[in-house]
Amino acid sequence: MSQADSHSHITLPTSEQLRLIASKHNFSVSDVDLEQYKDSICATLLNVYAEIDKLPDQCVTVKYCSQSVRFPTPEENPYNAWACLTDTQGSDHGKLLGKTVAIKDSISMAGVPLTIGSAFMKGFVSDCNATVVDRILDEGAVIKGKAVCSDLCYNGIGTTSVTGPVLNPHDVTRMTGGSSSGSAALVASGAVDMSIGTDMGGSIRQPACWTGIVGLKPTYGLVPFTGIAPLYSPMDYAGPMARTVKDCALLLEVIAGPDGLDSRQPVHITSKNYTELLTGEVRGLRVGLLEEGFTACDPNIEDIVRAATDKLTELGASVENFSSELHKQAAIIGDVMLPEGTYSTFCNGSMSPLESKGLKDVSLHDFCFIAAQSNANNLPISMKQLLMKSGYIKEKYGHHYYSKAVNSLRSVVAGYDELFKKYDVIVMPTIKHQAFKIPDPDVSISEFFTYCFNDHNSLPYNATGHPAININAGFSQGLPVGLMIVGRHWEDDVVLNVAQAVELQRDAQLK
Repeated sequence: MSQADSHSHITLPTSEQLRLIASKHNFSVSDVDLEQYKDSICATLLNVYAEIDKLPDQCVTVKYCSQSVRFPTPEENPYNAWACLTDTQGSDHGKLLGKTVAIKDSISMAGVPLTIGSAFMKGFVSDCNATVVDRILDEGAVIKGKAVCSDLCYNGIGTTSVTGPVLNPHDVTRMTGGSSSGSAALVASGAVDMSIGTDMGGSIRQPACWTGIVGLKPTYGLVPFTGIAPLYSPMDYAGPMARTVKDCALLLEVIAGPDGLDSRQPVHITSKNYTELLTGEVRGLRVGLLEEGFTACDPNIEDIVRAATDKLTELGASVENFSSELHKQAAIIGDVMLPEGTYSTFCNGSMSPLESKGLKDVSLHDFCFIAAQSNANNLPISMKQLLMKSGYIKEKYGHHYYSKAVNSLRSVVAGYDELFKKYDVIVMPTIKHQAFKIPDPDVSISEFFTYCFNDHNSLPYNATGHPAININAGFSQGLPVGLMIVGRHWEDDVVLNVAQAVELQRDAQLK
């Protein structure tokens, strides 16, 4: 039987456990050798791992803790977008004083359940705040609550949360998009002024597109990811969502910059005065319209996006159509890296890459590690498919394809750097079709996957790290049409400024 050291939680393995592990790794051990291996392993566990158990966990200091957490009534939740309500008050001064904010339910708030939209996470309550939460409260905002997200954030439709579909404020029979579905619906409906979403393949920009708001996926590393549940942090981002470009820029101004805890962040970066840099002035700007971004696009959506871009020429910008295979290559690379990276995160139970030296959420790791062994039947369809697909690839080919994708990404990023010598921004539709109708709850697995991924244009820039923003370009049949603006690394201010130019032209036309 396993033994436990009296000073630790570590247990010692039996001979049979070690034999099974050896077999799993395709080697055999004789009985005599096995006992010697066991003695060596047990000594290490007691002398090293047991000592780690004695160390206190180095958590961040909790500056704000939500005291009153409750679930919304149906009257308070007409779009099914609130996961819970908090009314957490921040400082009595700051840039966000008087602003109300919703936080996506994959982001930690001390004393508040973190469900990530999933029955898999039932019972977990965060014991710390994400950096972005503290920064928002430091600047005087009131956090009204947690916003519903897609189940484990792994699809782009917004219908899979354990609490049910999030309804689109423009048409409650249609999807909001995901996975930051509640974050978008709460802003679009006016329930809050702004929100925080996360984006691993388009999860800020897609729901922003279908609900007609502004949503920015920042440059990789600009906004700290500390305290946010990651599936694959090398392609995951946190970013601002708001009804106006100005509010989106204001929220970015508050949350951007290094926190000293997220090892993905370059230490030299700082937040800019994004609101002061907003002028709507685009004279002399070089705009590239990416033809591949319009492939198989709904003609109405294409017309609206092109018309909105053409309006920039009236303001002195130059607009040029161009074609590049980089778009397709970046999407394919992302389609390999994202599921295989997510598989590694999930199967390791680490909830952050092992190579990262950033702050770890030990309590979240422990909960997910146990849940993965005891509650896996509650995983969503999309995650079960990922585990089977990527498990097969891992078993059959190891990390061959992942490694090749990572290596290929370097040349793709270099190719984009060359493109951005010719163009200041690249423009295309955010999503090529209108929001789908919400399917029946008992939709088949095959049909489910026909709705699931609408990231043809958004995913490439999660892989390359470039900033990309959705701005509503107009309406088709009463539904919003999103235009996506992509810029150079660290030039988030430029994409915001172009978005404001589009916004100003759009609003002037609607008057």
